[in-house]
Amino acid sequence: MDNAISPPECETIITIYKNDFRYCGYAISDLAEIDFADFPALTGGAQVFPGKLIFLDTETTGLSGGAGTVAFLIGVGYFIEGGFIVKQYLIRDYDEEESQLSNLAAEMGGRDALVTYNGKAFDMNLLSSRYIMNGMRLPRSSCHIDLLPPARRVWRRCVENCRLSTIENVILGERRADDIPGSLIPQVFFDFLETHEYETMQKVLSHNRMDILALAAILKYITDLAARARRGEPYSMSWHGIAGKMSSGRLADRVAEELLGLGGFCNKNDDNALAETCYLASLEREKPAVIRRSLASLAEMKKREGKHDQAAAYWLSLIKTAPTAGIYPYVEVAKYLEHKKRDPASAMLYTQLALALASGPVYRDSRVKQELAARYDRLQRKVNKITASKAK
Repeated sequence: MDNAISPPECETIITIYKNDFRYCGYAISDLAEIDFADFPALTGGAQVFPGKLIFLDTETTGLSGGAGTVAFLIGVGYFIEGGFIVKQYLIRDYDEEESQLSNLAAEMGGRDALVTYNGKAFDMNLLSSRYIMNGMRLPRSSCHIDLLPPARRVWRRCVENCRLSTIENVILGERRADDIPGSLIPQVFFDFLETHEYETMQKVLSHNRMDILALAAILKYITDLAARARRGEPYSMSWHGIAGKMSSGRLADRVAEELLGLGGFCNKNDDNALAETCYLASLEREKPAVIRRSLASLAEMKKREGKHDQAAAYWLSLIKTAPTAGIYPYVEVAKYLEHKKRDPASAMLYTQLALALASGPVYRDSRVKQELAARYDRLQRKVNKITASKAK
């Protein structure tokens, strides 16, 4: 006879959002049409379908991630027929954690892709340690889409920080009513352990559900952004219903930055074709700072690809656009002229221009001037040698 006592069950809260429910400007039916075909860099090339996604967010007793930190609330969401379901596993005391983790393992089984926000650095590391401490194994999805890295790339020039709440508010135009600040959430749980009163905990549950919905909305936005960029379609004020949420000026202001950031993310993740498309599109937005960065990024990308003629053309465009912005493009053009075109005289000219810029106060205490002077002297010797050879 087995007298083993089963661990106490955690509380499970289930919320279903029907297809016509709207969040961050999207209906649930819109979110269910997330398409990764134009953004393989986001999934590492894995084939992912919306119906196999699982969105995860945790609420914890602290942000340190140490042995004493517990995810007292784990929320997961996924698409179902006719809508989107959020399941939340809340422990009312620490002995319910085993049940909570078992429920999460069951939900993650059969899901192709996990979607989180800073999940690779925090949530999954924390959960992994909790599974180990409970003698269990954390199930792993074949693909983990952490939205924080692309969000930082795409929006770091548009917002003061890339917290989930900031992206949700500033970029997607969603403003939560009566939301609890994240900094207060650990104390709510500690109070809940003593009182078991749900009034304030309901706000935490709501906060967690909105975070999960926001994950789906950000994923939809960023995949749509990639699709539109790849197709070369201009932004329209009707897209995503932005017109009713913010001024056309604010949207227009951030288009160039978004394209530049998306290009950077794709470049880093080996999708050079989309990166180039994004960089070139950002050049059309007539924002000087973005143009300079895009030209430099295009030049570096072409240099890595071994397309030195194209790289030099972008460096020259950068010099023309911002002749006093820095010495780097002059040096790169000089290298190209010396080593690829075998034209040390022209290389010496661009080195001389770089030296003139390096005479400013920015380079006063650096070795830049010495290095440039050495390059100039070496090029001068090359030119003299060629001249002497021709004179014979």
